[in-house]
Amino acid sequence: MLIDHVKKATQRQEDILFEQRETLFQRTPYAFERHVLQLIREGEPEKLSLVLEEYGKTGYIVGSLSSNVLRQAQYFAVSCAALGTRAAIDGGMPESEAYCRSDEFIQRIDRMMEADSVLLETYEMSIALASRVRDNREEKAVSPAIRQCLNYIQEHLHYPISFQDLSTVSGLSPSHISHLFRSQVELSPMAYVRKCKLKEAIDLMRHEHLSESAVAEILGFSSQSHFISCFRKEYGVTPLSYTH
Repeated sequence: MLIDHVKKATQRQEDILFEQRETLFQRTPYAFERHVLQLIREGEPEKLSLVLEEYGKTGYIVGSLSSNVLRQAQYFAVSCAALGTRAAIDGGMPESEAYCRSDEFIQRIDRMMEADSVLLETYEMSIALASRVRDNREEKAVSPAIRQCLNYIQEHLHYPISFQDLSTVSGLSPSHISHLFRSQVELSPMAYVRKCKLKEAIDLMRHEHLSESAVAEILGFSSQSHFISCFRKEYGVTPLSYTH
């Protein structure tokens, strides 16, 4: 019985190999995959975007993973998540954050019903990983006190964050914190908090499909109109225009 199963499995492998040889099937070169992972590892989102856009013109030829177009895209996406996440960790992204983002991504593509949406989400995930690696490297250049503040801000984006909170976390006076932020982060503490909250708003609206009013409430803006005003000032358009 075991021998029969082995024969069947071998036959299936030979069928795929035969078909791909007959049709001159072309896979994405391994060197290209290594190049993409290297760009994630080095935190180069702009270069990665150009490479992936060019690659997209080939039709994402990754292998024969499924006869179902949607599942083919989803299997491809999961593979990208596994490899990209590890490349980001190699580049310095915190493990817990990287794995959490990978889980969220896989759950999102699991709910999708169109292959094109899955591929677009995969593209955006790869860019996001490279961006986070770059941000993490830039943040490492700051002092321990500012590092404590940055970590606190990332962990409390869904809560109100005050100047006094950052002073307490760092153990420094408000004036000293303000000086360090402006010299090391090139923004005032509250401007940095607002910038991070607006980035989070994009994720909540694009991936969780939340309304402007819901996002404003979750992120602690005083009102929906205040949230829209801050977003327009940062990105030049309304949140809905940016995320649709």
